Amino acid sequence: QASTYGVSTMSTGDNGDTLALLNIDLEDASGDTAITLNLNNKQTTAAGNDMVITEVQAAGVETLTINADAVASTSSAADNIEIATLTATSLTTLNINGDADFLYDNAAGLEDGITTINASGATDVVNLLLSPDSGAVTYTGGSGVDTLNFGETLTSADSVDGGAGSDTVTA
Repeated sequence: QASTYGVSTMSTGDNGDTLALLNIDLEDASGDTAITLNLNNKQTTAAGNDMVITEVQAAGVETLTINADAVASTSSAADNIEIATLTATSLTTLNINGDADFLYDNAAGLEDGITTINASGATDVVNLLLSPDSGAVTYTGGSGVDTLNFGETLTSADSVDGGAGSDTVTA
């Protein structure tokens, strides 16, 4: 089975694509524990042209790499890619790359077991809400603006290197 999967929106001009019925199940029966998900927002220039994926399931996956790319320029409001829910109980490492704004702000936060988030390959916004029960997290940011919301979980055991952007960490 493949360990790399991809989803692209259509280029529809001024309409966003909410992939409301798209539930990406990345459980790999072959036993692969590292999966790559390529997301490409082909929307052009208008605000509100987000690519929204309602749920990604990655049961048994320990390392998930998300390549979030957009056709629109990074100064456009049309380069957003959002994952509304990520269910990945075995996930320990999340890698985020690409030139799109990447958002994950589900009220439940990212899964508890994630200990490493590497967004050093991201050149635009990365906005993440961590789980209320997150343990120690090591975060490495890219050249874009990173926003990390630790809620009440930020401790001295966490490590944040925001990269080159003007970043925000909240607790």
